[in-house]
Amino acid sequence: MTRSLALATYLAVGERGTKFAATPAYPPRPTGRVIWAWCSDTSQDASLQTLRSRFADDGEDLTIVSTQSDGSGDYAAPTHTDDIANFIAHWQPTAVLWCAPSLDPTTVNALENHSIPLILTDASNAGLEQTSGRRFPGLLRGLLAHCHTIYALADDDRRQIIQSGASRANTITTGPLEQSIPGDSVPDDQRQGMAATIGTRPLWLAADLAIDELPMVIAAHRHVARRAHRLLTVIAPADNQLDNIVHSLTDAGLSFVMSSDGPPRDSTQVLIADTADSFALFVQLASMSYLGGSLSDGAEMPPFVIAKTGSALISGPHRTGHDRQWSQLLANDAVCLVEDAKSLAAMIEALLATDQAAQYAHRAWDVISSGTEVTDQLVELIYSISDAAGG
Repeated sequence: MTRSLALATYLAVGERGTKFAATPAYPPRPTGRVIWAWCSDTSQDASLQTLRSRFADDGEDLTIVSTQSDGSGDYAAPTHTDDIANFIAHWQPTAVLWCAPSLDPTTVNALENHSIPLILTDASNAGLEQTSGRRFPGLLRGLLAHCHTIYALADDDRRQIIQSGASRANTITTGPLEQSIPGDSVPDDQRQGMAATIGTRPLWLAADLAIDELPMVIAAHRHVARRAHRLLTVIAPADNQLDNIVHSLTDAGLSFVMSSDGPPRDSTQVLIADTADSFALFVQLASMSYLGGSLSDGAEMPPFVIAKTGSALISGPHRTGHDRQWSQLLANDAVCLVEDAKSLAAMIEALLATDQAAQYAHRAWDVISSGTEVTDQLVELIYSISDAAGG
């Protein structure tokens, strides 16, 4: 069965998409070129934000319009033939970034009919295996043949995707796209000044900490301080937890100071980073950082926030969201894993006594920087397609 016959048969069997109840009232199309990002959920939002920032920084008149099949994003993804046609007619995309694991044959058919280049990002064989209509012989082969470029997550994915019908020349192993990472920059003079104040004191940080985990942090501090006598523990409280943490530290008899009141003294055992600026400063100075919530209800902070600073990331088993970031870090052995209060204390002690913290931090940075390289490739590809289209 040829590619065109396989797709024609699939479409003839019945419309797979659900038609919108009413044609969406899209806002006016922006000037310049439009890139349509077709996503399945919000997991690619950070990567799309990175691309938007790059276009803006480069002064390019390029707009990303995202649709998501789960109904979130800028707009719900059209999957019915008529709705896809309306979407394309209105936005007139120069190219499509396919950020979902599997392909939608109806949409890919429409893109082919309009000669719109299709770029697959974060492509995996496991994801493409979920493409609707794969029981039609030759369908997936035809869909992959239409792709302008495919960025595969791993070498095995590339090999299997090529075997499924993708062009060898246009299928590249890149790994995942870069993700926009929130966080505040710290002026060099401020960082250097605080580093001079702390001197050679061993320093670790507990980020986004809630009151229920404070006893574990206090126990870890006391355990590690038996050998690291000048240990400085920095606590960055979770939202609405500052007062509770202050009261508990007072009851525990620990000497502490809030960063908003000034730098730590020689006698300070705990510093509370009570502002966003102070967290950004001390996470860069800490050789390791525990991600709060991961030993209780689940860590909510994006792990890349810590990983990008050069601080080794310590985490328990409980995490909420940011699955892509966690999977990348865990796959590259870039997370110091702990299971309870005892193992947390032991991990801090071990990392302070060896160069393992630097090794974990280096692997985490490799994960983040590799995403930057992928984004660079994708940006250049989009610019090339836009130039060829007369943009």
